[in-house]
Amino acid sequence: MVLATHYEGDPTDNAKAFHKWLKKNNKNELLKGMEYSIMGLGDTSYEQFNEMAVFCDKSLSEMGAKRLYQVGAANAETYTTEDDYIKWR
Repeated sequence: MVLATHYEGDPTDNAKAFHKWLKKNNKNELLKGMEYSIMGLGDTSYEQFNEMAVFCDKSLSEMGAKRLYQVGAANAETYTTEDDYIKWR
């Protein structure tokens, strides 16, 4: 997954329903057996840097999914988003 954080830790418009679903179901093991990787797109000028990636990683794990690789964190403030992604990939 590639997940951007909007403003102060909010999901983007196209991720709001997914965010709401995760919040509602994060204590159930609905995703047991699923594997995932997450790359976060954020900006360190905001207090909650890459909050959507952090939140989704925690929620997916709580729901029984298994992370395949460390969560990536791209930083738009330093204009290194592409380089950050390439290093993570």
